[in-house]
Amino acid sequence: MNGEKHIITIAALGPDSGEMLTLGVYDALKSADKLLLRTGRHGVAERLTREGVAFDAAARDEALRMKQDLCDSLAAVGKAIK
Repeated sequence: MNGEKHIITIAALGPDSGEMLTLGVYDALKSADKLLLRTGRHGVAERLTREGVAFDAAARDEALRMKQDLCDSLAAVGKAIK
């Protein structure tokens, strides 16, 4: 380490609409040097995207997509063998 201080801020985004999020937390999200959200499937994430705020969403989103793809594939196989 070169003596620089790094700050990690952890905040809960609240309900999906994001309306319960305080202005202070929202400002902190918008001004972060690096922003990592647990998921991109959230009202706050959608709002940040509309405002041009870049963030990375955790791998959970990809896992959910893979799970849905698998379920869709299995449903198609089930229909095909009936």
